[in-house]
Amino acid sequence: MTVPTKPTPKPSLKAPPAKQVAKELDRRQLRRKVVIYGALVAAIIFAVIYGTCGRGWGLGNGKGEGAGSGPGSGQGLVAVSPIDGGPARCAIFIASEGITVDNKKMTRDEAVAACKAFGGEAEVTVAGDVVQKDWDALEQALTSAGVAWSKQGALNAGSGSGSDGSAGSGSAAGSGSSAIDGSAAAGSGSN
Repeated sequence: MTVPTKPTPKPSLKAPPAKQVAKELDRRQLRRKVVIYGALVAAIIFAVIYGTCGRGWGLGNGKGEGAGSGPGSGQGLVAVSPIDGGPARCAIFIASEGITVDNKKMTRDEAVAACKAFGGEAEVTVAGDVVQKDWDALEQALTSAGVAWSKQGALNAGSGSGSDGSAGSGSAAGSGSSAIDGSAAAGSGSN
């Protein structure tokens, strides 16, 4: 004899509970918000990149836009920012070996003439081994020529002996400045 089998229950067409439906609706709403806000953030990022990088993404043919062809002539200009560059100055370096102006060895008179022709302003760097009288002579020549100057570096402390055999030591430091038009000069120093 055969054993009767239990009938399988028919699927119920009963609606899910309200709590489960509410959870599903909340998930859909959250997904929708994430997609919308993500798209909004992506659009803002794209706008910023487009605004800073300009038109195009570097994938074009490289010809650019605008009319014009053929060789050109004229003098090129260099854009100089007045904030960054400041006034043009020649660079004087004075050491025991001599004077160099913009890395070219020159005499004192040539250096003064070069700086006067360059724009009338000089940035003087004094090495520690320079003799005081050499610096004084250069300072006097710059000031009398009307070249405005500013000094970097200082003279080293020195020691020596006098002609009568007495020993001595000392140090010298000084600073100086001149008005741009050369009308006023000021200096100070200590020994």
